[in-house]
Amino acid sequence: MSIRTLALIPLLAVTAPLHAQERVRVDAKVSSLLGNTVFIDAGQAAGLRAEDAVFFELANGTGAEGRVRAVAKNSARVEMLPGAPLPSVGERAWSEVPRERLSTPREPQAWDPEKPLLAPAFGRGEAERESRTSGRAYLRWNGTFDNLNGSRSYHYGTLGIDTLTTNPFGKGGDLQLEAEWYTRSADSVGYTSDDSELNLRRLSYRSGGVDGEPTRWEFGRFQQHAFPELGRLDGAEWTQALADGASFGASAGAMPLPVAGLSSFEDWQAALYWRGASGEDQRLLYGIAYQNTWHDGEQDRNLFLGSLDWDPSRDFSLRGRLWIDLYDSADTFKDSGFEISELYASATWRSDNKSGFTLRGSHQTYPQLLREEYSVSDPELLADGYRDRLGASWWKQLGAITRVTARADMWRDQDDDGLSFEAGASWRDLPWSNGDLSLSAFHVDGSYSSGPGARLAVSRNWGAAFANFAYSWTSYDQKGFVGEQATLAHHSLFGSLDWTIANEWDLGLYAEDRFGDELDSWTLGLNLQWRF
Repeated sequence: MSIRTLALIPLLAVTAPLHAQERVRVDAKVSSLLGNTVFIDAGQAAGLRAEDAVFFELANGTGAEGRVRAVAKNSARVEMLPGAPLPSVGERAWSEVPRERLSTPREPQAWDPEKPLLAPAFGRGEAERESRTSGRAYLRWNGTFDNLNGSRSYHYGTLGIDTLTTNPFGKGGDLQLEAEWYTRSADSVGYTSDDSELNLRRLSYRSGGVDGEPTRWEFGRFQQHAFPELGRLDGAEWTQALADGASFGASAGAMPLPVAGLSSFEDWQAALYWRGASGEDQRLLYGIAYQNTWHDGEQDRNLFLGSLDWDPSRDFSLRGRLWIDLYDSADTFKDSGFEISELYASATWRSDNKSGFTLRGSHQTYPQLLREEYSVSDPELLADGYRDRLGASWWKQLGAITRVTARADMWRDQDDDGLSFEAGASWRDLPWSNGDLSLSAFHVDGSYSSGPGARLAVSRNWGAAFANFAYSWTSYDQKGFVGEQATLAHHSLFGSLDWTIANEWDLGLYAEDRFGDELDSWTLGLNLQWRF
């Protein structure tokens, strides 16, 4: 670790708010998947709220993290962080929430004749709540050292803070801040680089949108709430909830680019949306949205969005998302009219938490945009490029400790197609108590390589500490290569330790060694987090 990165650690001490909160662990399972979105079987009743962090324990012994984007009574929609692996249906998830969110008995309050007859008899309004700050500050660092054909090293460090302040101005509402400073460097043969930047991911104030306050406003920089698919916004969003569970609203503002620095004010958008709900406990949720964007003052995108979430029972769920672009004569690489840009759909069946099956599909094309978010410049790819996927996964609990899984995915694009599959098993409390053992074998058929592989992972939980070790092997044929590089066999050894040092402090350490044909590198990393 560099001296500069070590110097970041003391800065954690100056980011502490004055109020600490006791936090409670909430356990859940993955109920279904849709694109990069994961649905879990815990929601508002368990204390989860939008923007909460959710952590996943994957069958291969590794972990992943996501953020709650929308929450219902007994389920939540989680968006995985960029680069995070997707969990499978049935895998475990957990979050930590302030204890005060959990419902507790309250003393009855006297009826106030000045308030409406149907006003809540218990609890306090948002403006009467104590102003409190909760959140986390974190430090992350990893270094990769490549020893093949010379010595090369790459370092990446981040210092971040993520806070939620309730009733910050004495008028209710919430103030959220999420900022991250990163530094990265590379030292290669004949080449060095070093840069750093501050990313302000979120700074917004939300008012209303809770029981008794059907009008919701949010101002600042934030991920849009009603339709997260519309992206991050520097502006304002308004939502009006109706008595039947439906809602409608609008948003307007600038669109930061989803790259380092989150530069803004080159792209602008205005959006309208409506969401409906029906059925017992609002088990059917659906919505439509329209977004118009401009790039440097020039008309850019006409986008229509549709969403569907249906949970008719605990045994079945259906998810769908649809993006449709409208093109005109100014779009030289597209035919005028409507085109499906993205489509995701999944259906999941479960049986008494003993088994489950998911069928999923997706279709994507390349939208023609002035916005720099998409860097596709090939006219043929813009006109005719597409990516289709169809996949299925199955899992079954065999007895008290054994779980078996299988999955298959078919893909096709304008140039090629392929089929990948995987089968595995995991055992609880093996090879020791409070541990897990998992084995899997797979075959990958990609655009550039294909071949078999296998994984072995073991883990153990000591309460305050969680450790895992994983080994993987692959042997891939490289398409278009001949000679010694036609087939490459690779190995990976991975180990990590996550340790709750105190009630508010967590430390994660990990290391990975990758070796084999044309490969010799290793990585070290740490995650230090303070929850308050």
